[in-house]
Amino acid sequence: ALDGGALERLLAAGVDQAAAATSMAAGLAGAARLLVTGSGADVPAARELALKVEEASYLPATARELETVLHGHLAAADPTTAVVLLLADRAQRGARAARARAILEAIRVLGLPAGAILTAEVADAWPSALTPLGRLRVPEAAGLPGAVAALVGTATPLQVLTERLARARGTNPDTLRRTERRYREAAAAVE
Repeated sequence: ALDGGALERLLAAGVDQAAAATSMAAGLAGAARLLVTGSGADVPAARELALKVEEASYLPATARELETVLHGHLAAADPTTAVVLLLADRAQRGARAARARAILEAIRVLGLPAGAILTAEVADAWPSALTPLGRLRVPEAAGLPGAVAALVGTATPLQVLTERLARARGTNPDTLRRTERRYREAAAAVE
């Protein structure tokens, strides 16, 4: 059984970060593409963020596992590529956190705009220069299993960031571009 109160607090905490999400979205809005990365229980959240960003703001987005990014996917990145790193899974401490930080260091050297969704502990420990677009914080939820805390804790920040990015890019996330004839016809072709 999961602590319902802890789950509610995790979901509510993301709503309180609207200002941080607005700021991060403003920095992401001008990117030509978005790379989202995470590891462990953060991989489903990274995939969900990439999907939501494409649907809501029409910004091409790709989710890659942290290890995949470490082994070459930065070769295709340039300053028009923005990055959002997720590190909310408590199991990501130690070696994985060190690799995530190394990726942010490499991204900084390349001059890529970067933001992150991090546990409060990691956000407090890492220098802000690693994430010039800002950070959304996921509270520690010691009463919940790590994977559950990561998945639930990132749900609201992902939604808020996506909604703010759609606003920043001037898109309507509800239409999936079906107000445009070509996209409406394309949707009809697959139905």
